[in-house]
Amino acid sequence: SLNLNTNTNNKSFIANVLNIGNHKAVEWLFNKYPIQEIKSAIRKPAVKSWYKISLKYWQMILGVKISKEDYSSALLDKYRPAREMITEVFRVPHLPLCNN
Repeated sequence: SLNLNTNTNNKSFIANVLNIGNHKAVEWLFNKYPIQEIKSAIRKPAVKSWYKISLKYWQMILGVKISKEDYSSALLDKYRPAREMITEVFRVPHLPLCNN
């Protein structure tokens, strides 16, 4: 079975769901993981784990600040975000859990 108990694996997993997950996947994530763990995956992201537009979006939605160094190292593609993979992010309706 898949073990997602390490901090790095959790951060990468959370980033993947928030990067490319559909509404159902994002809703599952917010029900499965504490909001502070999701915010931590943004605040101190795994290296090369985020699309720029997705990271900016979730920073704004969750009110999370991130250092310039962490932001730069977190990006998968600094110059050409894969818009076709992350358009679902913008279709996610406001989640009440995001205000916590």
